[in-house]
Amino acid sequence: MSDLAFLRKLKLIVDEAVTNAAMVLLSTEDSSHKVDPRPEIVWILRNPEGDTLGGETFFGSLVLGIEAVLSNIRNIDYKFLRERNTLNTVQMKMYDTTVLRELLHNSVAHQDYGMKGRITVLENERFLNIHNLGSFIPVSIENVIDIDFPPPYYRNRLLATAMKEVGMIERYGSGIRRTMRTQAARCFPLPDFKIDDTSVKVKVYGTVINDHYTWILSENPKMSLKEIYLLDKVQKGMEITEGQTVMLRRKGFISGKKPLTVALNAKDSYPNGTRLDDSTAVNAEDFKESELKVYNVICEGVAITRGEIAAASGVPERSVRRAIESLTEKKLITRVGSNKSGKWVESKSV
Repeated sequence: MSDLAFLRKLKLIVDEAVTNAAMVLLSTEDSSHKVDPRPEIVWILRNPEGDTLGGETFFGSLVLGIEAVLSNIRNIDYKFLRERNTLNTVQMKMYDTTVLRELLHNSVAHQDYGMKGRITVLENERFLNIHNLGSFIPVSIENVIDIDFPPPYYRNRLLATAMKEVGMIERYGSGIRRTMRTQAARCFPLPDFKIDDTSVKVKVYGTVINDHYTWILSENPKMSLKEIYLLDKVQKGMEITEGQTVMLRRKGFISGKKPLTVALNAKDSYPNGTRLDDSTAVNAEDFKESELKVYNVICEGVAITRGEIAAASGVPERSVRRAIESLTEKKLITRVGSNKSGKWVESKSV
């Protein structure tokens, strides 16, 4: 089949005219100005403080632009404890590229190009944000999870049809569910969808948030997507209904009283896996996130050196040092043994 016949088959050429869909998917940077708006995707790198460290904009073919963005993303190796009561860490890339491609391809297919904006990928130290313009056609992420909501229409029919034909997006609207299942199989947090009338923002996590969530998913591989979604909301401090709370309690996945920003199947645990009990004078909200994670690992007794604590908590080693200093000042941890062979432990266990 010739290139021209192939493009006709994909409806990228109609009545011998090149469509806007063809320009979005295949135009060169030099020719992309011939369509309004000009196809554009931007990648921005920021540090945890919100300072921009770098960025790059890609014009023309968004197929090639997505691949360029993926090559820029710092998809480094990440170590974490996938199973409780063990020192054996699992190592994998921060991001599954099939998840990123699915979400980026969806942003191309569903972008409202009439709003004359661009697709943005914002990379932070521990997560990615993917932002496209246009309302979320399924209306809510719950519709996708509960009834596998197939889109009743496509905002960009020719574009979506061509992308389905070449396998860039799902034919029957199950792509979002697949990204969630993939994240759950990795024992990672599910993507967050922030939806309003004009845009969709998807947050993809590249690290663990709460060890107990990770361990529950590892120990219960047959959990339904609905159960995983609700448990993920609990670990992120989001509200769930009373009926949903009862269901998770009966399964043994959560414990403690509301608000359920607390323990995921772990006695006396608090937000982000801390183990502060009701008698302590320190509130978990007074902690930095890194301190909570480091404190949790020390309480579990699964790591000794700073390097091991960093691997177990997902906190950079330089941040582990600062967290240990802060926790020591707060008299929540103490050093037992020599500088060479000792370890940090929870103060009340000494």
